[in-house]
Amino acid sequence: MLPNKGANAAAYYPGSSYVTWIGIDAYSDDPSNDNEIKMAYNDIKGLGKTYGFCEIGPAVGGDHVDRNNNQLKEFDYSLWNKALNEIYTGASFFITWDGAYAPQNNTNGSTLFTKESSQ
Repeated sequence: MLPNKGANAAAYYPGSSYVTWIGIDAYSDDPSNDNEIKMAYNDIKGLGKTYGFCEIGPAVGGDHVDRNNNQLKEFDYSLWNKALNEIYTGASFFITWDGAYAPQNNTNGSTLFTKESSQ
């Protein structure tokens, strides 16, 4: 199951016998404050399946990536790290893409692979 961010993400859920894991596509320049991501995340986390983010990165058509997926300026991936560690804590996985979205082509890309300690 793979809905995009936004309301009613669970409406795409066909039932437990058809689903192994659930993933959301979520591109945002401010993932900690993106209400559409929060709605989708909250909608799927109670379905009883492993869940995460099948696509993350800066917003398409935002300040960092144009509508043709060309990089306009580097995105700070510490924003996604913060969101994953503070808000989307139940997510089991995430995937980024290449080119304009690749962690190595942006600022603080390595922080995506760092779990913040709550201690």
